[in-house]
Amino acid sequence: MKCPGKSLLYQCALLMLAAALMPRDLLAQSNFVYTNDDEFSNTVSGFSVNSNGVLTAVPGSPFATGGNGGNGGLFAANRIGVAIVGQFLFASNSGSNSVSVFMIDPNTGALTLVPGSPFAVQTRSIFFGVGAIAVTPTPDGHFLMAASSADSSITVFSIGSNGALTPIPGSPFATFNSPDGIRTSPDGKFLAVAELADVEMFGIASDGSVSSLGTTNGSNQGSPSGVDIDCSSSLLYAGEATFSTTIVDGYHIGSNGTLTPVAGSPFQPGVGVNSNVVLLSPDDKTLFVSNQQSNTITTFNVASDGSLSLTPGAPFPLRAPVFFPSGMATSQDGKFLYIADSGGAVSVFQVGPGGTLTEVTGSPFVMGSAALSLTAFPAKACSLTVDIQIKPPALAPVSINPGAHGKIPVAILSTSSFNAVTQVDRNSLTFGHTGSETSLAMCDADGQDVNNDGLADLVCHFNTQQTDLVAGDNTAVLKGKTVTGRAIQGSEAIRTVPQ
Repeated sequence: MKCPGKSLLYQCALLMLAAALMPRDLLAQSNFVYTNDDEFSNTVSGFSVNSNGVLTAVPGSPFATGGNGGNGGLFAANRIGVAIVGQFLFASNSGSNSVSVFMIDPNTGALTLVPGSPFAVQTRSIFFGVGAIAVTPTPDGHFLMAASSADSSITVFSIGSNGALTPIPGSPFATFNSPDGIRTSPDGKFLAVAELADVEMFGIASDGSVSSLGTTNGSNQGSPSGVDIDCSSSLLYAGEATFSTTIVDGYHIGSNGTLTPVAGSPFQPGVGVNSNVVLLSPDDKTLFVSNQQSNTITTFNVASDGSLSLTPGAPFPLRAPVFFPSGMATSQDGKFLYIADSGGAVSVFQVGPGGTLTEVTGSPFVMGSAALSLTAFPAKACSLTVDIQIKPPALAPVSINPGAHGKIPVAILSTSSFNAVTQVDRNSLTFGHTGSETSLAMCDADGQDVNNDGLADLVCHFNTQQTDLVAGDNTAVLKGKTVTGRAIQGSEAIRTVPQ
């Protein structure tokens, strides 16, 4: 940084000091993609993602897991995952029945094995064979679930502060059938397991132990292979592996974990063949389905009642040399869809309105090894809804003049389980018409009890003219992150003046 003149020397010095003290990940967010290569001497390949979606190999990639792969086949499409809390990456080794844990450098994307890796998956039978291992962390990052297709069981690990894995008492827990893809619900209450002929739901206790809540059958035309759950933990989708057409089962999740089919389920649009992996977009408005046999991606629009309608133009073909899409992930903002291919490439699509897909320039990116599963960092994370209060609260809805030159004070309210003063990353806050406007001026150093509930709330001030609010707006939106990286969002009704 250069100072343009002596008269600005003092201000420039302050700016340089602020830049030096600011954490690097606040200056620019780095994005990475990782694949579980499932090689005999297994590796994880890492790629950095530029603003256009182009992938570049991370220096030092691929990274050895210390375990063996090569036997996963088509099973357990969700074999690789990133914990929502922390910067740990978990990769299964299907050939040696273990899970490796890496620490992610958020600036370079480089991976470092944590001490003790790889960690053995527990077995129930001395006749245990070689199969695949699906992994998924709990939302709070305290536990990792590892489902074994060969042993029909789930090992639950506690995750140490350094990423080390320790099986909890009672592991492994039996599944009704051979497990494939698995997913924990965002509220942390349930574990969904796609099995050979059904979806089995498990309840998750506070100590990480799981107990079966029963199974439900799909269309009986294929085998559930991949599962995903929406951010409200009220909808579940399962893709069925079948050599006929795309089949997706949709379910409502009851408060006790029971599954009830969504009206119209199973959804069979008559396009695509052998749907395996299903993936919801970060806003839960689009469902992506990988069709391994027809080498396409089907996208659906998700209605408020959970029903699915085919996106115009779907399915979307993959370019050669991709021929077997086997894993998917989105960027945290939902702008890009990444697709792993067992032939040794990663495809990248830009996601347009309504879930339309356009392959980015240079895609697919050939990597030279298989890529049976894939994940993105930072990981897709459901937003934590927070209550906000625009001051002065006694005049609700608060009147805002979009043309004013002042600042808008907004309080983020604390609850018994959420301390806004200590848990909010203040530098991440945006506020305005869509909630993405960089209008933050400052936050008060100390909290104040704005709503008189005995809890200190965080009050921040936003430049009115940078909020992009316009006449007629009736809602203002705040977005940001917690200090652990979880997205937060809140909104409040407003009235714009003059009308």
